[in-house]
Amino acid sequence: MGEPEEPQLFKTGDIILGGIFSFHGSWKNIESTYVHSPLPLQCTSLNFRAFQFAQAMLFAIEEINNSTNLLPGIKLGYKIYDACGSTARAVRVALSLMNGNEATVIGPFHTPMVSYFATCACLSNKVQYPSFLRTIPSDYYQSRALAQMVKHFGWTWILQHLRNIKFKTKEGEEVYFNENGDPAAKYDIINWQPKNDGSVEFVTIGLYDASLPEDKQLHIDNLTLTWANNSKQVPISVCSGTCALGTRKVLQKGKPFCCYDCIPCAEGEVSNATDSITCVRCHPEFWSNERRDGFKANNSELSFLLLFSLTLCFLCSLTFIGRPSDWSCIFRHTAFGITFVLCISCVLGKTLAVLMAFKATLPERNTKKNMMSKKS
Repeated sequence: MGEPEEPQLFKTGDIILGGIFSFHGSWKNIESTYVHSPLPLQCTSLNFRAFQFAQAMLFAIEEINNSTNLLPGIKLGYKIYDACGSTARAVRVALSLMNGNEATVIGPFHTPMVSYFATCACLSNKVQYPSFLRTIPSDYYQSRALAQMVKHFGWTWILQHLRNIKFKTKEGEEVYFNENGDPAAKYDIINWQPKNDGSVEFVTIGLYDASLPEDKQLHIDNLTLTWANNSKQVPISVCSGTCALGTRKVLQKGKPFCCYDCIPCAEGEVSNATDSITCVRCHPEFWSNERRDGFKANNSELSFLLLFSLTLCFLCSLTFIGRPSDWSCIFRHTAFGITFVLCISCVLGKTLAVLMAFKATLPERNTKKNMMSKKS
């Protein structure tokens, strides 16, 4: 926390009351080098209204001290700090009050805290804020006062005139309310870009405009966008990569839906699309290839033809039964020759198919294109 904070106004007493006011409305932004201790906050722009609030507190304390009826025999003192409109400084001076054992902020210590400016109705909850007090009314009553005033004048058609408001500013920005009473959301997309001198420059590289069509709401200039280490490459931020052909996605238990494993398809199944969630079962006359990303024929027609030719070869032996004749001799040799050639051709065809299948598994070979009879 650095050096202890010194109050701007101080008076000793039996009981010390702490006061935090923003005598200044702003401060100079000093960039920290993280080498030396932070410099004291330089407050600017006097806030006379906050000074009047502090004077009211001092006046009340003096009135109590001068009275013989309110707190006889007890003198009140005070420590008043300037928060400069900074939340960080307000917390700092509040801790200074707490470390001095004079008082503590809202919390489990049940030390009274009096606010002159906090109007949130939530602070009236005595379960969460049992020791909070304030000298300004809650927003709870202000909203009801406005509602009663509107009712008194019979204004039943306000929020409709407001809904119909639509105009353009001098900068060309359109102001209106949508059907939900909300303005159009517009955001500048800021890119933090480090400079050569070590400082950081905030560069506007895009815009999000909810009033435009959905496909035109987001606009980003990739040319001016810079990532870490001055890289132009978009960083990858995914839980799981893309599942290749021949695999399917299986969600990881207990993880978000973007986290999954890529499981290879089973035999007889294929997936010919990336990030597939299911594998497709092959048709009966086809079979999955080695990569499970396509179908290959299992030569069922050739197998049936081989069985048929073998059956005919077996039946040809029946023609040799009985007394030979001219026509039977011609028929025997012709039938057996045809069926035997057909049988040998089927065996040769299946042998070539097997050889091509083995060659298709070798890298950088296009042979599989010739053996594929169908693709899913």
